[in-house]
Amino acid sequence: MTKPPPRKTAPTPALDTRPIRTDLSLLVAAGVVVTVGIAAWAFAAGGPAHLKAALLAAVIASQSVLMAYLVTVLSSPNSPAGALLGIFLRTGAPMLALLVVREQFPAWMESGFGRYLLACYLPGLAVETCLAARRLSRVHKS
Repeated sequence: MTKPPPRKTAPTPALDTRPIRTDLSLLVAAGVVVTVGIAAWAFAAGGPAHLKAALLAAVIASQSVLMAYLVTVLSSPNSPAGALLGIFLRTGAPMLALLVVREQFPAWMESGFGRYLLACYLPGLAVETCLAARRLSRVHKS
C-alpha cells in the first residue's frame, strides 16, 4: 500500500507578538508604579495591616487588567465572545473579589481594601483600555 501524498495547505501567518509584548511591558511597568505608590500610601495610613490589604488589591487589579488585555487582543477582532470575556475580566473579577473579601475577611475591609482596590483598578483600566484600543485600531487598519 502506498501512502497518499500529503495535503498542501496554505501556511498560517505567524502572529507578530512584538507589539503585544511591548504593551504587556507597559502594563506591568504601570502596575509596578501604581503598586509602589499605593503600598506607600497604605503603609503610611495604617501600617502592615493596610499594606497587606493594598498589596492584595494590587494583585487582583493587575491580574484582571492583564487577563482582560490578553483576551481582548488575542481574540478575533470581531468576536463578541472575546469582547464579553474581556469585559467580565476587566470589571467582574475585581467586583467578585470585593464581594468575597467583604464577606470572608471583614478585617481587610476595615483596613481599606475597597479603597485600595479602586485606587489600583482605575489607573490599570485606563492604561489597558488605551493599549487595547490602539492595538485593535492597528488590526482594523490592516
